[in-house]
Amino acid sequence: MINFNYNKIYNRRYYESHQLHGLEAWQQRTLKFSDNLAALCYALYIPWQTLVKNFPVVFSNNDDGDVSDNPYTIEHIIEFLNRCRKSHPKGILEVGGGRGELSNLMTHLNIPHLSVEVCLDADDIYRNTGLHYFGSGHKHQSPIIGPIEVLLQENKIDLSRYDAIIFPESVEHIPTPNFTYVMSRIRKEFKGRFIVTNGKSYHPIIGSLDHPDRLHETMEEHVADVNDEVYARWTSMAKKLIYKDGSHLVLEF
Repeated sequence: MINFNYNKIYNRRYYESHQLHGLEAWQQRTLKFSDNLAALCYALYIPWQTLVKNFPVVFSNNDDGDVSDNPYTIEHIIEFLNRCRKSHPKGILEVGGGRGELSNLMTHLNIPHLSVEVCLDADDIYRNTGLHYFGSGHKHQSPIIGPIEVLLQENKIDLSRYDAIIFPESVEHIPTPNFTYVMSRIRKEFKGRFIVTNGKSYHPIIGSLDHPDRLHETMEEHVADVNDEVYARWTSMAKKLIYKDGSHLVLEF
């Protein structure tokens, strides 16, 4: 693994000012439909077609789920998930919790989970998100702070406790050698659904560390390649391919 300084990028200012990473959805008390909501849907055995059918406005133009002028709030999402879920996981491990939208939603829905986030201010950010989405009576669940690869190396996470691992908009932010280690632990210790999502059409992604000569084609924080070759390699490690389309990948380990 390489020693990568996540905190140089992921700080409070990053999450409070970065429109590309869901700030507009946060302000509207909704989710990014093709990203973090899709990841949770797959963990609850809700297929993509059901998500699209239930939220036609956001998918009227493309599969990426436009949140501009979006009429759906967190209340609509809660009703949809309660009505359509087909699974009650023993635990969901979320890697890359961002502002804590999914973690707070899972807490509200009483879904056992652990959210991993590298930002040192994550606990306070998650608390603010819980208040924003659910009001003063809501109590957030604190995330575990640190890179997933380091937390696994230090045995601070027991993968056997979870039957779904979700990476909503996060695998491209983890250096390739470090994620190779994460996958080695998943192969040995995890049984369940392995889920990767991004904007559906936001694929492939060029990694800035994997291709430093192509920085003009990517974002600096997108450090790792994410493409069909990478997905094929992960699929070869899994028991079963459940779903693959664009950036979305659902495997059974």
